[in-house]
Amino acid sequence: MSEDKILSPDSFNNVEAFVDSASVWDSSMSAGGSDDSIPLEQGELRGVFEHGPLKPGYSVTLGNPLRRVLMSSIEGVALCGIKIKDVHTELSSKKGAKEDVAEIIINMKNIVFKADIELFTFDLIVEKSGKVFAKDLDLPNGIEILNKDAYLFTLDDSASLEISLVLKKGIGYSQANDITLPDESYIKLDAVFSPIKRVVFSSASTMVGQNTEYEILVVEIVTNGFVEPGKAYKQASEILVNEFGRMHKVFDEVKETEEELEEVNESLFDLISADHFPLRAVKVMHESGMTFVGDIVVKNKEDLMKMGKVGSVTINKVINVLESKYGFSLETEIENWESLRNKRIEETEEEGGE
Repeated sequence: MSEDKILSPDSFNNVEAFVDSASVWDSSMSAGGSDDSIPLEQGELRGVFEHGPLKPGYSVTLGNPLRRVLMSSIEGVALCGIKIKDVHTELSSKKGAKEDVAEIIINMKNIVFKADIELFTFDLIVEKSGKVFAKDLDLPNGIEILNKDAYLFTLDDSASLEISLVLKKGIGYSQANDITLPDESYIKLDAVFSPIKRVVFSSASTMVGQNTEYEILVVEIVTNGFVEPGKAYKQASEILVNEFGRMHKVFDEVKETEEELEEVNESLFDLISADHFPLRAVKVMHESGMTFVGDIVVKNKEDLMKMGKVGSVTINKVINVLESKYGFSLETEIENWESLRNKRIEETEEEGGE
Protein backbone atom coordinates (compact mmCIF):
# COMPACT_ATOMS: atom_id res chain seq x y z
CA MET A 1 0.00 0.00 0.00
CA SER A 2 1.43 3.39 -0.95
CA GLU A 3 2.21 5.90 1.79
CA ASP A 4 -0.53 8.36 0.83
CA LYS A 5 -3.13 5.72 1.61
CA ILE A 6 -1.78 4.69 5.03
CA LEU A 7 -3.59 6.27 7.94
CA SER A 8 -1.47 7.89 10.59
CA PRO A 9 -2.67 8.49 14.18
CA ASP A 10 -2.61 12.24 13.45
CA SER A 11 -4.86 11.97 10.42
CA PHE A 12 -7.46 9.76 12.05
CA ASN A 13 -7.35 10.88 15.68
CA ASN A 14 -9.67 8.45 17.48
CA VAL A 15 -10.49 6.18 14.53
CA GLU A 16 -8.56 3.29 16.08
CA ALA A 17 -10.89 3.40 19.05
CA PHE A 18 -13.87 3.26 16.71
CA VAL A 19 -12.41 0.31 14.82
CA ASP A 20 -11.53 -1.53 18.03
CA SER A 21 -15.04 -1.09 19.37
CA ALA A 22 -16.53 -2.47 16.14
CA SER A 23 -13.95 -5.17 15.47
CA VAL A 24 -16.03 -8.15 16.63
CA TRP A 25 -18.86 -8.89 14.21
CA ASP A 26 -21.80 -11.24 14.61
CA SER A 27 -20.78 -14.77 13.60
CA SER A 28 -24.05 -15.12 11.72
CA MET A 29 -22.68 -12.86 8.97
CA SER A 30 -21.87 -14.63 5.73
CA ALA A 31 -18.29 -15.61 4.97
CA GLY A 32 -18.23 -13.12 2.14
CA GLY A 33 -19.10 -10.29 4.50
CA SER A 34 -22.05 -7.93 4.54
CA ASP A 35 -22.61 -4.85 2.43
CA ASP A 36 -22.83 -2.56 5.47
CA SER A 37 -21.01 0.77 5.42
CA ILE A 38 -20.98 2.56 8.78
CA PRO A 39 -20.14 6.27 9.23
CA LEU A 40 -17.69 6.65 12.10
CA GLU A 41 -17.43 10.44 11.81
CA GLN A 42 -19.50 12.82 9.70
CA GLY A 43 -19.01 16.53 9.20
CA GLU A 44 -19.44 19.11 6.47
CA LEU A 45 -15.81 18.78 5.36
CA ARG A 46 -14.55 15.49 6.80
CA GLY A 47 -16.01 12.04 7.17
CA VAL A 48 -14.72 8.62 8.18
CA PHE A 49 -16.48 5.45 7.06
CA GLU A 50 -15.92 1.73 7.51
CA HIS A 51 -17.10 -1.16 5.39
CA GLY A 52 -16.92 -4.84 6.25
CA PRO A 53 -16.28 -7.49 7.20
CA LEU A 54 -14.26 -8.35 4.10
CA LYS A 55 -12.22 -11.31 2.94
CA PRO A 56 -8.43 -10.94 3.36
CA GLY A 57 -7.01 -8.45 0.86
CA TYR A 58 -10.36 -6.97 -0.10
CA SER A 59 -9.71 -3.70 1.74
CA VAL A 60 -7.12 -2.79 -0.88
CA THR A 61 -9.19 -4.37 -3.68
CA LEU A 62 -12.12 -2.08 -2.86
CA GLY A 63 -10.19 0.86 -1.44
CA ASN A 64 -8.11 1.60 -4.54
CA PRO A 65 -10.97 2.00 -7.06
CA LEU A 66 -13.10 3.82 -4.48
CA ARG A 67 -10.32 6.34 -3.90
CA ARG A 68 -9.72 6.84 -7.64
CA VAL A 69 -13.41 7.46 -8.32
CA LEU A 70 -13.70 9.86 -5.39
CA MET A 71 -10.71 11.88 -6.60
CA SER A 72 -11.70 11.96 -10.28
CA SER A 73 -15.45 11.54 -10.75
CA ILE A 74 -17.35 13.61 -8.18
CA GLU A 75 -19.01 16.70 -9.65
CA GLY A 76 -18.05 20.20 -8.56
CA VAL A 77 -18.00 23.85 -9.69
CA ALA A 78 -14.89 25.72 -10.80
CA LEU A 79 -13.89 29.15 -12.07
CA CYS A 80 -13.15 28.65 -15.79
CA GLY A 81 -12.87 32.18 -17.14
CA ILE A 82 -12.17 35.69 -15.89
CA LYS A 83 -12.30 39.15 -17.42
CA ILE A 84 -10.90 42.24 -15.68
CA LYS A 85 -11.66 45.66 -17.13
CA ASP A 86 -8.66 47.19 -18.96
CA VAL A 87 -6.72 43.92 -18.63
CA HIS A 88 -6.04 41.76 -21.69
CA THR A 89 -3.62 39.08 -20.48
CA GLU A 90 -2.82 37.42 -17.18
CA LEU A 91 0.73 38.81 -17.44
CA SER A 92 -0.54 42.37 -17.08
CA SER A 93 -0.75 44.55 -14.00
CA LYS A 94 -3.81 46.42 -12.76
CA LYS A 95 -3.46 50.02 -11.67
CA GLY A 96 -4.47 50.46 -8.05
CA ALA A 97 -4.03 46.79 -7.14
CA LYS A 98 -1.12 45.59 -5.03
CA GLU A 99 -0.99 42.20 -6.77
CA ASP A 100 -0.39 41.66 -10.45
CA VAL A 101 -3.12 40.02 -12.54
CA ALA A 102 -1.60 36.53 -12.32
CA GLU A 103 -1.71 36.65 -8.50
CA ILE A 104 -5.28 37.97 -8.52
CA ILE A 105 -6.36 35.11 -10.78
CA ILE A 106 -4.66 32.50 -8.58
CA ASN A 107 -6.41 33.90 -5.52
CA MET A 108 -9.78 34.00 -7.30
CA LYS A 109 -9.35 30.36 -8.35
CA ASN A 110 -8.99 29.44 -4.67
CA ILE A 111 -12.58 30.51 -4.00
CA VAL A 112 -14.89 27.55 -3.38
CA PHE A 113 -18.17 28.37 -5.12
CA LYS A 114 -21.39 26.49 -4.53
CA ALA A 115 -24.09 26.74 -7.18
CA ASP A 116 -26.54 24.41 -8.88
CA ILE A 117 -25.65 25.49 -12.41
CA GLU A 118 -24.10 24.09 -15.57
CA LEU A 119 -22.68 27.44 -16.70
CA PHE A 120 -23.01 30.81 -14.99
CA THR A 121 -21.59 34.20 -15.96
CA PHE A 122 -21.77 37.25 -13.69
CA ASP A 123 -20.11 40.62 -13.09
CA LEU A 124 -18.58 42.05 -9.91
CA ILE A 125 -17.53 45.59 -9.01
CA VAL A 126 -15.16 45.86 -6.05
CA GLU A 127 -14.68 49.37 -4.67
CA LYS A 128 -13.42 48.54 -1.19
CA SER A 129 -9.98 49.92 -0.36
CA GLY A 130 -7.46 47.77 1.48
CA LYS A 131 -7.53 44.00 1.71
CA VAL A 132 -10.40 42.29 -0.09
CA PHE A 133 -11.62 38.85 0.94
CA ALA A 134 -14.10 36.46 -0.63
CA LYS A 135 -16.78 37.55 1.84
CA ASP A 136 -16.55 41.11 0.45
CA LEU A 137 -17.84 40.09 -2.99
CA ASP A 138 -21.45 41.00 -3.80
CA LEU A 139 -22.72 37.81 -5.42
CA PRO A 140 -25.88 37.26 -7.47
CA ASN A 141 -28.65 34.99 -6.19
CA GLY A 142 -27.89 31.29 -6.46
CA ILE A 143 -24.14 31.66 -5.93
CA GLU A 144 -22.52 31.00 -2.56
CA ILE A 145 -18.91 31.16 -1.39
CA LEU A 146 -17.91 28.51 1.15
CA ASN A 147 -14.45 29.79 2.12
CA LYS A 148 -15.44 33.37 2.86
CA ASP A 149 -12.13 34.25 4.54
CA ALA A 150 -10.07 33.54 1.41
CA TYR A 151 -7.80 36.52 0.62
CA LEU A 152 -8.13 37.91 -2.92
CA PHE A 153 -6.22 41.19 -3.42
CA THR A 154 -5.49 44.64 -1.97
CA LEU A 155 -6.73 47.89 -3.56
CA ASP A 156 -5.54 51.48 -3.14
CA ASP A 157 -7.94 54.04 -1.67
CA SER A 158 -9.14 55.37 -5.02
CA ALA A 159 -8.99 52.09 -6.95
CA SER A 160 -11.78 49.79 -8.06
CA LEU A 161 -11.92 46.48 -9.88
CA GLU A 162 -14.54 45.37 -12.39
CA ILE A 163 -14.47 41.60 -12.86
CA SER A 164 -16.55 39.17 -14.93
CA LEU A 165 -16.45 35.50 -13.94
CA VAL A 166 -17.52 32.27 -15.63
CA LEU A 167 -18.39 29.33 -13.39
CA LYS A 168 -18.91 25.87 -14.79
CA LYS A 169 -19.95 22.50 -13.40
CA GLY A 170 -17.87 19.45 -14.23
CA ILE A 171 -15.78 16.55 -12.97
CA GLY A 172 -12.05 16.02 -12.66
CA TYR A 173 -9.74 18.51 -14.33
CA SER A 174 -9.93 20.46 -17.60
CA GLN A 175 -7.14 22.33 -19.34
CA ALA A 176 -7.82 25.92 -20.32
CA ASN A 177 -7.71 25.12 -24.06
CA ASP A 178 -10.49 22.54 -23.65
CA ILE A 179 -12.92 24.99 -22.05
CA THR A 180 -15.54 26.88 -24.08
CA LEU A 181 -16.36 30.39 -22.84
CA PRO A 182 -19.09 32.88 -23.88
CA ASP A 183 -16.62 34.99 -25.89
CA GLU A 184 -12.91 35.46 -26.51
CA SER A 185 -12.58 38.47 -24.21
CA TYR A 186 -12.29 36.14 -21.20
CA ILE A 187 -9.00 34.71 -19.99
CA LYS A 188 -9.36 30.92 -20.03
CA LEU A 189 -8.34 29.13 -16.84
CA ASP A 190 -7.44 25.55 -16.01
CA ALA A 191 -10.30 24.17 -13.95
CA VAL A 192 -10.16 21.74 -11.04
CA PHE A 193 -13.78 20.69 -10.61
CA SER A 194 -13.25 17.96 -8.03
CA PRO A 195 -14.56 18.96 -4.58
CA ILE A 196 -12.51 16.17 -2.97
CA LYS A 197 -9.33 17.39 -1.28
CA ARG A 198 -8.08 14.15 0.23
CA VAL A 199 -8.97 10.46 0.41
CA VAL A 200 -7.02 7.95 2.48
CA PHE A 201 -7.95 4.40 3.32
CA SER A 202 -6.62 1.64 5.53
CA SER A 203 -7.37 -1.88 6.63
CA ALA A 204 -8.26 -2.95 10.16
CA SER A 205 -8.47 -6.55 11.36
CA THR A 206 -11.80 -7.92 12.52
CA MET A 207 -13.42 -11.20 13.54
CA VAL A 208 -16.27 -13.20 12.06
CA GLY A 209 -17.15 -15.72 14.72
CA GLN A 210 -13.80 -17.13 15.79
CA ASN A 211 -12.10 -16.32 12.49
CA THR A 212 -9.67 -13.41 12.87
CA GLU A 213 -8.56 -13.20 9.23
CA TYR A 214 -11.24 -10.78 8.08
CA GLU A 215 -10.78 -7.05 7.43
CA ILE A 216 -12.61 -3.75 7.67
CA LEU A 217 -12.02 -1.03 5.08
CA VAL A 218 -11.71 2.38 6.78
CA VAL A 219 -11.97 5.45 4.53
CA GLU A 220 -11.37 9.11 5.37
CA ILE A 221 -12.76 11.71 2.96
CA VAL A 222 -12.05 15.46 3.11
CA THR A 223 -13.96 17.82 0.79
CA ASN A 224 -13.96 21.55 0.12
CA GLY A 225 -17.58 21.80 1.29
CA PHE A 226 -19.28 21.64 -2.12
CA VAL A 227 -20.40 18.10 -1.30
CA GLU A 228 -20.64 16.41 2.07
CA PRO A 229 -18.23 13.47 2.59
CA GLY A 230 -21.12 11.03 3.09
CA LYS A 231 -22.76 12.02 -0.19
CA ALA A 232 -19.43 11.76 -2.01
CA TYR A 233 -18.89 8.27 -0.54
CA LYS A 234 -22.34 7.21 -1.75
CA GLN A 235 -21.89 8.73 -5.23
CA ALA A 236 -18.52 7.02 -5.73
CA SER A 237 -19.97 3.68 -4.62
CA GLU A 238 -22.89 4.07 -7.06
CA ILE A 239 -20.52 4.89 -9.92
CA LEU A 240 -18.52 1.71 -9.27
CA VAL A 241 -21.67 -0.41 -8.96
CA ASN A 242 -22.99 0.96 -12.27
CA GLU A 243 -19.72 0.32 -14.10
CA PHE A 244 -19.37 -3.24 -12.80
CA GLY A 245 -23.06 -3.73 -13.60
CA ARG A 246 -22.35 -2.85 -17.24
CA MET A 247 -19.64 -5.53 -17.32
CA HIS A 248 -22.04 -8.07 -15.83
CA LYS A 249 -24.80 -7.07 -18.25
CA VAL A 250 -22.78 -8.36 -21.20
CA PHE A 251 -23.11 -11.90 -19.91
CA ASP A 252 -26.79 -11.41 -19.09
CA GLU A 253 -27.40 -10.38 -22.71
CA VAL A 254 -25.59 -13.47 -23.98
CA LYS A 255 -27.75 -15.64 -21.72
CA GLU A 256 -30.93 -13.87 -22.87
CA THR A 257 -29.95 -14.39 -26.51
CA GLU A 258 -29.39 -18.10 -25.88
CA GLU A 259 -32.79 -18.41 -24.19
CA GLU A 260 -34.50 -16.53 -27.03
CA LEU A 261 -32.75 -18.79 -29.51
CA GLU A 262 -34.30 -21.82 -27.83
CA GLU A 263 -37.80 -20.29 -27.89
CA VAL A 264 -37.83 -18.97 -31.47
CA ASN A 265 -39.52 -20.94 -34.26
CA GLU A 266 -36.81 -23.15 -35.77
CA SER A 267 -38.35 -22.75 -39.23
CA LEU A 268 -36.98 -19.22 -39.27
CA PHE A 269 -33.50 -20.74 -39.48
CA ASP A 270 -34.28 -22.90 -42.51
CA LEU A 271 -31.80 -22.08 -45.24
CA ILE A 272 -33.10 -20.26 -48.29
CA SER A 273 -32.77 -22.86 -51.06
CA ALA A 274 -34.16 -23.78 -54.46
CA ASP A 275 -35.87 -26.79 -52.86
CA HIS A 276 -38.74 -24.48 -51.95
CA PHE A 277 -38.13 -21.03 -53.46
CA PRO A 278 -37.72 -20.02 -57.13
CA LEU A 279 -34.07 -20.51 -58.18
CA ARG A 280 -33.77 -16.98 -59.56
CA ALA A 281 -35.08 -15.50 -56.30
CA VAL A 282 -32.71 -17.67 -54.25
CA LYS A 283 -29.65 -16.38 -56.14
CA VAL A 284 -30.72 -12.75 -55.73
CA MET A 285 -31.52 -13.17 -52.03
CA HIS A 286 -28.13 -14.80 -51.40
CA GLU A 287 -26.42 -11.92 -53.21
CA SER A 288 -28.32 -9.53 -50.90
CA GLY A 289 -26.93 -11.25 -47.80
CA MET A 290 -30.06 -13.22 -46.93
CA THR A 291 -29.41 -16.71 -45.56
CA PHE A 292 -32.39 -17.84 -43.50
CA VAL A 293 -36.15 -17.79 -43.97
CA GLY A 294 -36.22 -15.31 -41.09
CA ASP A 295 -34.25 -12.88 -43.23
CA ILE A 296 -37.19 -12.80 -45.63
CA VAL A 297 -40.09 -12.51 -43.20
CA VAL A 298 -38.70 -9.42 -41.43
CA LYS A 299 -38.75 -7.50 -44.72
CA ASN A 300 -41.63 -5.99 -46.67
CA LYS A 301 -42.48 -6.44 -50.34
CA GLU A 302 -40.84 -3.16 -51.27
CA ASP A 303 -37.56 -4.34 -49.70
CA LEU A 304 -37.64 -7.49 -51.82
CA MET A 305 -38.41 -5.54 -54.99
CA LYS A 306 -35.40 -3.29 -54.34
CA MET A 307 -33.08 -6.29 -54.65
CA GLY A 308 -33.48 -6.02 -58.42
CA LYS A 309 -33.09 -8.77 -61.02
CA VAL A 310 -36.49 -10.23 -60.06
CA GLY A 311 -39.98 -9.01 -60.84
CA SER A 312 -43.25 -8.95 -58.94
CA VAL A 313 -44.25 -12.40 -60.23
CA THR A 314 -41.17 -14.03 -58.67
CA ILE A 315 -41.62 -12.06 -55.45
CA ASN A 316 -45.24 -13.22 -55.22
CA LYS A 317 -44.04 -16.83 -55.54
CA VAL A 318 -41.66 -16.25 -52.62
CA ILE A 319 -44.53 -14.83 -50.55
CA ASN A 320 -46.73 -17.82 -51.42
CA VAL A 321 -44.02 -20.26 -50.25
CA LEU A 322 -43.68 -18.35 -46.95
CA GLU A 323 -47.42 -18.57 -46.33
CA SER A 324 -48.13 -22.11 -47.58
CA LYS A 325 -45.06 -23.97 -46.31
CA TYR A 326 -44.03 -21.96 -43.25
CA GLY A 327 -47.15 -20.09 -42.21
CA PHE A 328 -45.24 -16.79 -42.19
CA SER A 329 -46.00 -13.45 -43.78
CA LEU A 330 -43.81 -10.49 -44.63
CA GLU A 331 -43.19 -7.70 -42.10
CA THR A 332 -43.17 -10.11 -39.16
CA GLU A 333 -41.52 -8.57 -36.09
CA ILE A 334 -38.92 -10.88 -34.57
CA GLU A 335 -37.30 -9.42 -31.47
CA ASN A 336 -33.49 -9.32 -31.66
CA TRP A 337 -33.48 -11.08 -35.02
CA GLU A 338 -30.00 -9.85 -35.98
CA SER A 339 -28.53 -11.15 -32.71
CA LEU A 340 -30.34 -14.47 -33.09
CA ARG A 341 -29.22 -15.03 -36.69
CA ASN A 342 -25.62 -14.08 -35.88
CA LYS A 343 -25.64 -16.50 -32.96
CA ARG A 344 -26.91 -19.30 -35.21
CA ILE A 345 -24.24 -18.53 -37.83
CA GLU A 346 -21.53 -18.68 -35.14
CA GLU A 347 -22.84 -22.02 -33.89
CA THR A 348 -22.94 -23.40 -37.43
CA GLU A 349 -19.36 -22.28 -38.10
CA GLU A 350 -18.15 -23.82 -34.82
CA GLU A 351 -19.82 -27.13 -35.66
CA GLY A 352 -18.26 -27.04 -39.11
CA GLY A 353 -14.83 -26.39 -37.60
CA GLU A 354 -15.11 -29.42 -35.36
